[in-house]
Amino acid sequence: MQQWNCIIAEKHPEEAGRLANLLQERRHCEKVMVATNEEELRENMKSGDIHALFVNTEDLDDDLMRTLDSFSKKPLIVLSNNIVEQVEQPLRVLRPEEARDLKSATLPKPAPGAPDYDFFFIRDQKKYVKIRYSDVLYIEANKNYLKIFLEKRYYMVVGSLSQLEKLLSPELFIRIHRSYIVPFNAISVVDKDSVMVYDKWLPLGEAYKKKLLGRLQGLTLGMSGTE
Repeated sequence: MQQWNCIIAEKHPEEAGRLANLLQERRHCEKVMVATNEEELRENMKSGDIHALFVNTEDLDDDLMRTLDSFSKKPLIVLSNNIVEQVEQPLRVLRPEEARDLKSATLPKPAPGAPDYDFFFIRDQKKYVKIRYSDVLYIEANKNYLKIFLEKRYYMVVGSLSQLEKLLSPELFIRIHRSYIVPFNAISVVDKDSVMVYDKWLPLGEAYKKKLLGRLQGLTLGMSGTE
């Protein structure tokens, strides 16, 4: 990959900076540009001959593919769930037509028509560990990792909440924030911008409030006052 011109498509500038430094230290790319949004990606694509686009699996969406489609010469796509993994481990390089149909990869997906389960598996080093829905306190996203909190410990795995949502029962779990998924029956209080899950307050994102309140509406009786 030496002497390539590269773009890093990454919403978080600090993460993009880390990857840019690694690419330049290892001389993978001669020129490295950062795009934190679609407009910057378009401008960078216009700037010259782009050979590679580095992107997280979670960010490989229709908008990004439409932006690439507007250019006749498309870069190779270097894809990973972990931005540092893109350099530290062998790179997964795709042609745009291969990336278009890709369904993200690190967390496994149930086969079509598979029966409903009350658990999922994670990879913990070299082991597969079963996590039962009933054991989950809440799940937190931290950059490219997930923390799955149980009663006595937590597991940290590479992946995104969007990926994990596909493994969880939508009746039993609900996303309350870009960084949190919780068991619906564990919610005890919903305030203006926070939710109490068991005995812990977690933030309630504005984008997720409508869905949560909609589910609560059918389970709510009138209004109450305190004296």
